[in-house]
Amino acid sequence: MQRQLAETPDGKKYLCLAVAVTKRSGGFKDPVRRYALALGCEIRHAGSIVYADDLPIE
Repeated sequence: MQRQLAETPDGKKYLCLAVAVTKRSGGFKDPVRRYALALGCEIRHAGSIVYADDLPIE
């Protein structure tokens, strides 16, 4: 899980989370599917998300 705090030019702050997922399907030579999943929220909601517990949120 990748975690990042971000701030926009207008001063709004966000918590961003991302993870890569690989899924095999079909037979041996079938291609592997890869997905990137991302989630973001305003920093004021970060206290409700366990992945933000040790981040320097003011």
